[in-house]
Amino acid sequence: MPNVLYVIASVENLPHELDDTADTVWIVLPWGSLLRGVVSGAKSILKNIVQISSVNGILKMFISYSVKYEPVEMEKLRLPALTLEYIDSKLTPLYQEEGITITERNFLTNEPMKEIPSKWAKRLAYGRKRKTLFIEACIEKEVPP
Repeated sequence: MPNVLYVIASVENLPHELDDTADTVWIVLPWGSLLRGVVSGAKSILKNIVQISSVNGILKMFISYSVKYEPVEMEKLRLPALTLEYIDSKLTPLYQEEGITITERNFLTNEPMKEIPSKWAKRLAYGRKRKTLFIEACIEKEVPP
């Protein structure tokens, strides 16, 4: 990927040097607080995603967990079952409130995961059959002063 900036930081405390810099925000197979935040539509997490996005930015997320393979983590993080109904009825309005409009959401099989530039995505792609949720969204925000 050309023009990539990798940052090691907590999503809850992103450096302000990242404000308004990302044309595309990629969230690839998150875990822990980032996973919980994007799946629950936590305002603080969504605000920080918008904060680092450029005007008319894009958000691309790949999320994968399953009660079949990760029941302990789902319970520990209080994660809901991922369904299109959940995305449409719960997440879409929460994301919209923060200026993020979900434009695409679907489940991918293992095969498309092979194309994601992530070692963990490739491990999942060649592992057990599972579904991965893909979400693409437009980030609407004002031009910074």
